[in-house]
Amino acid sequence: MNDDKSTKVVGVEDTDTVPADAPSFAQASGDSTLRLKTRIEEEAGLACLVCVKGPELARRYMLVKGETILGRSADADIRIHAAGVSRHHAKIVRVGDEFILNDQGSTNGTIVNGRYDDWRRLHHGDRLQFGDMVFRFLRATNIDAAYYDEMYRLTTTDDATGSFNRRYFFQTMEREIARSVRHGRKLSLMLIDVDRFEAVREAHGRIAGDAVLLQLAARIAGIVRAEDVFARIGGGEFCLLFVESDDKGSRAAADRILQTVRGQTFSHDEEEGICLTVSIGLADFAELQAVSDDDAPEEVVERFMELAEKRLEEAISAGGDRVLSEVSV
Repeated sequence: MNDDKSTKVVGVEDTDTVPADAPSFAQASGDSTLRLKTRIEEEAGLACLVCVKGPELARRYMLVKGETILGRSADADIRIHAAGVSRHHAKIVRVGDEFILNDQGSTNGTIVNGRYDDWRRLHHGDRLQFGDMVFRFLRATNIDAAYYDEMYRLTTTDDATGSFNRRYFFQTMEREIARSVRHGRKLSLMLIDVDRFEAVREAHGRIAGDAVLLQLAARIAGIVRAEDVFARIGGGEFCLLFVESDDKGSRAAADRILQTVRGQTFSHDEEEGICLTVSIGLADFAELQAVSDDDAPEEVVERFMELAEKRLEEAISAGGDRVLSEVSV
């Protein structure tokens, strides 16, 4: 009977032995599977806040504690240095697999997805505003991938409305103009301005104004085609680039937008029945004279914008709530 505590391995030198009490391949595989399962379960509960507006833009805050305090106090877990933020403004509590946001009696309230909210069960993509600072709540198995997706979204999207931002719009317009010049593709440009938007903000408040813009952008996006490029370029001003569409097609779309905005009211919390109108200026790329591949793209973009802006200004000067274009109705 062999009392040796090690087992000979066939095909190797005598000195190469495996302890008799070493885990088998099946045991080792089982341990690896368990570790992987545990890691996946842990990652499934990962969540973070990403600053999408404010001095800490793009900074990520992992939510690893049972309770996370947000505010401007030195003892807050996430310090927010922004106007309108209370010392202990809000807290996020983890309950099992859920994250609950609680306002802590802040002076200016907590806004979730454009509405004041004292208590909210958070979901991936929720937009949280504390004073002048805005965060996005991310919850994903691969939190790093979710974070980088959010960073890309920040570079291309206007956070307040979900439409494309100014930078993305002008980059896209340069590309589409080059294609239009090279291949003779149709292209139209629309500028939309909310009539007397500052007066709406003064009457109903900045938060209500932002909520109205979000609703307006959603309604316009529901009218245009998927291939059209819709962006907010500042304040209450939006742009639309119609690809493979002439002035008649863009004029029809402009009339639909005008009627949709005029015929519906907008709301925010207790603020019901906010009425809006818009002014629209339209330009067709075919109106530009003698454009060639030799022209600098930014110069052609500027000429195209100037034509649409001229008509937008004329529409505003005429009292608003109208479309001006080369095509007559």
